[in-house]
Amino acid sequence: MKRLHVLMMGAMLIGCTDNSEELSRKTKIAEVKGTVAYVETKEVYQRVLVIPDIEKEILETANYDESLRIARENDGSWFTIENQNQYKVGQSVRVRYDQNQIHTETNPPGLGADKIKIIQN
Repeated sequence: MKRLHVLMMGAMLIGCTDNSEELSRKTKIAEVKGTVAYVETKEVYQRVLVIPDIEKEILETANYDESLRIARENDGSWFTIENQNQYKVGQSVRVRYDQNQIHTETNPPGLGADKIKIIQN
């Protein structure tokens, strides 16, 4: 009986340590510079669609579906941040985020932003 308990405890410990590589991964901070294509404001956070290397004039008249299409074609991403800054379509921004984070399976992908800095209005 005592031996059975020892075996069960050993199996539980092995199962608990199986994901140690995933738990010990390092944060890899990256930055992307782009233009705000769309903004969704919720109570405690905002989702900002950012597209690199695009002229703001292209985005100023685009509706939601057009913004998504342009983002897909130009490596755009959704970034979620817990603040209530007044991001606007056409603003130039710099986004800091963790490249190793799990992103949503959407196209364009969704990521959490550590910081979104407005470079130019």
